[in-house]
Amino acid sequence: MDNVKWITKKDESGENKHIPIRPRKPFGVTREKALREVEKLREMGMRARLIETNRKHKLYAPYKSAINEEGNMVINIKKDNEIKESKTKETETKRNETKTEKKTIEEKTLENRDYAIGVLRALGFLKPLEDKLNITQDEINQFFTPTKDGKIHNLVEINGDYIKYLSTDESGTITIKKITPNDMHLENGKYELYYDESDNSLKFKKIKPDDTRPLPKEFSYTDYGINGITLRLDEETYKDIMDKLNKLKLNQGKTYYLDIQKKENNYDNANIIVREKIGDYLLNVDAIPVNLENRYPDDKYKYAYISSIDANSFKSALTMVNGTEYSGPILLDIMNNRPLIIRKIIANKEGYTNEYAYVNPIKRR
Repeated sequence: MDNVKWITKKDESGENKHIPIRPRKPFGVTREKALREVEKLREMGMRARLIETNRKHKLYAPYKSAINEEGNMVINIKKDNEIKESKTKETETKRNETKTEKKTIEEKTLENRDYAIGVLRALGFLKPLEDKLNITQDEINQFFTPTKDGKIHNLVEINGDYIKYLSTDESGTITIKKITPNDMHLENGKYELYYDESDNSLKFKKIKPDDTRPLPKEFSYTDYGINGITLRLDEETYKDIMDKLNKLKLNQGKTYYLDIQKKENNYDNANIIVREKIGDYLLNVDAIPVNLENRYPDDKYKYAYISSIDANSFKSALTMVNGTEYSGPILLDIMNNRPLIIRKIIANKEGYTNEYAYVNPIKRR
């Protein structure tokens, strides 16, 4: 028997009437499936987004807007099957036109493929369930704007089981390294990631085999082990740091550096010291305590010091690893006369995503 419940109500004549109540199936699908449908609708030129249909069962559904970007109602909206048919004819026409050309799959741009958004999300550059960037304009300016040095500054390498991302800013102060599982089984290859101002988006293009531009340098180390000190940024400390760095940015025309130091016999924490450059001198203006990770018992007896890290570079490196909102924990590795390492490890059912930022101290005369 099916799971049918019955209720009893009186009809107009006052007699009891038995009414069957069948369980209703919750409306919606899994988030991943609904997200794929949203992306398909957007590829068809429609304005679509994801909506939650059942919080208890974590179900979602695609939602198609009937209002355009100017806020006007869209009258002549094509049906889904008409759009698909139109897209199919358009694709077939393009294929026929390119048959006589010497283009290969390697020369096609990744931004037109279905999994481009998946790559950006895997690398943390898009917010979950949104097509909004998870970095700020500062990072775009520092890492993704065109340069004149003839180098590739953003490399995405897809190789079997993993996706690897390497990036350096134009000054060479910061290097970003990310390794994440290739759980979507994306096509192998090397791609250049760049920023397109025309539609405010990050895009890819295949790096040709005969491209002689230098690639970002990959660091072989991941942390300093027993020779260094590891600090942990919890959510409260992270917000404190970002609030203070954002306030410093309002002081246009001033230069700020960060010193990170851990003194001997300090059992609990190290300090990020904010310093303002005034002429040839550096004036301490703030200090932010950061807790020790205490991976090794001897850490509390060690001394470690990193001086003169550009405050804006630290903030950009932190955002490239973490995104615009805290999603820690975030670890800082410090060691005398070596770069600062910002790192984060995310565990999921597919494996581990490792993200690193290497920030070189400023060489002051």
